[in-house]
Amino acid sequence: MHRENVRHGVGMTGAGQVVIGIDIGTTSTKVVAYDTAGRRTCEAEAGYPLAEPQPGAAVQDPGAVLAAVLGSLAKVVATARTPGGRSPGFPSARRCGVAGISHK
Repeated sequence: MHRENVRHGVGMTGAGQVVIGIDIGTTSTKVVAYDTAGRRTCEAEAGYPLAEPQPGAAVQDPGAVLAAVLGSLAKVVATARTPGGRSPGFPSARRCGVAGISHK
């Protein structure tokens, strides 16, 4: 089962900078863009299945997870426009931070 969802918010304001957050979860990935005032401007979500081949075991398809991340990120980047109408895109990326939690 694969699901996708994109929601749009208000237009971008401020210096045209965008902060993008990515949440890679157990059954879906969510990507959200915020303007510099902290307002959510758009978001996208894509789901993927969680296989349980035996009791107590849960397995994700890495290819499905990666496709969900890249697809959701592409949709947010294409949707999150700066005041001048430009997409923030990766060529204008200034910083990148990564954090993760592993559940056992």
